[in-house]
Amino acid sequence: MKNHTTTERGYCRVLRMRDMGKIVFIDVILHKSKEQLVFKNDVSNGFEKVKMVSIGDLIYVEGTHGQTKTGERSVFVSCISEVKKNTSGLGYEQIRSQRDRFLNRHVDIGLHEESLSFWKTHSQILYSLRKILHNNGFMEFNSGILQKTKDAGLASSFITERKNRNKYFLSMTSELKLKRLIAGGFEHVYEIGESFRNEGVNKDHLPEFTLLEAYAAEWSSEQVMELIEQIMREASLSSNSEELSSIYADPFNKIEFAKFWKDTTNENEISLRVLCEKFPEVFNPRMPEFTWIYKFICKYIVPTFEMPTFVVHIPIGFSPFAKIYSRDNRLMEGGIFVSNKLHIATFSTDNNDYEDIKKSLEHQNVHCGVPINYQFLDVLKFGIPPSAGLGLGINRMLMPFLGPLPRDVRETCLYPIV
Repeated sequence: MKNHTTTERGYCRVLRMRDMGKIVFIDVILHKSKEQLVFKNDVSNGFEKVKMVSIGDLIYVEGTHGQTKTGERSVFVSCISEVKKNTSGLGYEQIRSQRDRFLNRHVDIGLHEESLSFWKTHSQILYSLRKILHNNGFMEFNSGILQKTKDAGLASSFITERKNRNKYFLSMTSELKLKRLIAGGFEHVYEIGESFRNEGVNKDHLPEFTLLEAYAAEWSSEQVMELIEQIMREASLSSNSEELSSIYADPFNKIEFAKFWKDTTNENEISLRVLCEKFPEVFNPRMPEFTWIYKFICKYIVPTFEMPTFVVHIPIGFSPFAKIYSRDNRLMEGGIFVSNKLHIATFSTDNNDYEDIKKSLEHQNVHCGVPINYQFLDVLKFGIPPSAGLGLGINRMLMPFLGPLPRDVRETCLYPIV
């Protein structure tokens, strides 16, 4: 062994062992990184304790970095002072199933390098996200989870109850709450918060997920697209993934919804009638406008795009708060961001006109039964400057960074319901 430099000490988790008698090699996780420890009988103080160590144990060591004769970077241990036995009965082989890993996340991260690596990347990406928003002048807020009224159109809410029997909804979106801050005078606002939808669980959907929502006064959807590019590019750089850094390095693709529609249906008319005629097994005439638009997006647009792509000028029925596209009043000034066959973000230039929004909410109420948010209409009466914003699903954004882990949105949630 040679070239010993840099003192290292701390608790570490034992992953693998190779006992050669007077020299023992142990692979561990030390300070969030995998290291090889080298113990020598005549050098390592407390060498007899090494013989007590098993896979999964927690040990405290002191040593110096260097290289073995074969050139492998290692920590040469001068002292092993403590061994905390893993008496849980849970080791490397016992929690290889996805369900067991979710239920025993501490063991999963402690013993599986791929899980530790992802959650390290997870934290780095959230840091990079906040840094990009800060550099663009955004201020972070927390708008809360409990509320008296439902806040997300046709989506199903979770409902909870206080001791006094009053019922509350769990928040599904911060959009209207953040727009109140814009009305109050803040120019760039965002929240990274938990969002709840009382719906099914699959590889792309969770009932509890993390959502970034950001709104900026005097911005347009074009500026929001530039912000999304910055966010994804910085995330890829902070993850140290050469493949993803390469994918997100170039300007993102952009396609018009109308062109994609024409290529898919061979029709110019954007309507439910066309979808019912072309895809009767998927669409029916009773579907609300938002539902058929969203289903078309999920079924035909999202699986089409592996490379980062903006699909712009989606039908206006997709969002009651979006501004109408100046060149076609059927469409909205905004769209969605798709990458790795995932719908990651929705963005738009906002319509903050009281009369327009009032008509949209009344239309939604009549045709879909969604209660009118009169409180937000009062905010619009107070006045909101021109603005634009986005909703970006953090969990889906993180899915391309899972590495060897399964492509499953539950992998991006520390403690998913299983």
